[in-house]
Amino acid sequence: YDAEILIELGGLIWTPVYLSQDDQENDILTLWLADNQQDVWSSRKRDEGEYYGFLNGALYSDWASNWHQAAYGGNSLISDMYGKSYMRAVTLNNGGQYSHGTTSINPSQVTLQEAEQSESNPFAMFTMDKFGLTEFLVTPVHVSWQESGQSAKNQGVASYDLSNENWANNKDQVPDTDFKPFGMNYAGINGNDAWKNDYLWLPSLTETGYDNDSHIGMWKTTTNQRKLINSDTGDSDLGNVGSANSTGGTYNNSWLRTTYHYRATGGRVYGLKASGSGYSLDRYTSYSSAVRPALHLNLTAIANSLK
Repeated sequence: YDAEILIELGGLIWTPVYLSQDDQENDILTLWLADNQQDVWSSRKRDEGEYYGFLNGALYSDWASNWHQAAYGGNSLISDMYGKSYMRAVTLNNGGQYSHGTTSINPSQVTLQEAEQSESNPFAMFTMDKFGLTEFLVTPVHVSWQESGQSAKNQGVASYDLSNENWANNKDQVPDTDFKPFGMNYAGINGNDAWKNDYLWLPSLTETGYDNDSHIGMWKTTTNQRKLINSDTGDSDLGNVGSANSTGGTYNNSWLRTTYHYRATGGRVYGLKASGSGYSLDRYTSYSSAVRPALHLNLTAIANSLK
């Protein structure tokens, strides 16, 4: 992988990106999946989920369920809200509600679906208490730098603040001030903060950054950490991932949770380029891209368990 440090956890390969403390003063090490291609996934199928699947052991998923690229609904029915995305609820196996869209732009046709966690999901060990690993994980609800304070603008990775970066659900903590005019700040909208209790989550643009110059993000990642090792798969192959793969194109980039929702061009989510240098903004929620989630490992709990 040519990365600085690699850790095998739960059969998957991760790279450590950030060391901090949670609100209980536990030392936590944030790990990011090193690549969407993993040896243990080599035999998994293209159509394991309705909107996600595997190609040569590499995991790809649509962001949202059946959403037209520019469709948007009112209140909690928004195609690119991470808290109610198919990605969060189904692909990452966190469960809960997700919005199911339509190939029309008529918001009245949008529905809410309920997802149950699955033991056969590739991330079941990291999301289901029955396997024991979650005892040593910390959810974002206990991590102050994910609650509020993430600012793509202040971090130098964007010209404006962007939605889905903070889980705080009030505008005192996440004000409208630096959001793009006519853009959407999801703070205060039902479902925005659903991911705060997830053991597994997609990183934000503010966290990862996108180059080694002035846009390195909170985690100060390297190009090797950001890039996809499995970066030579063509779009035509990706179109066959997932039995109901959707209306748009498919791209070999890594999904982030950060979104750019601007008027009728909503439904676009940021992704990191496969090279590890730069980001892509034309990731509509109906497209498939590589999936690389992150988690917080509780080092204090691990140390205490060994005494």
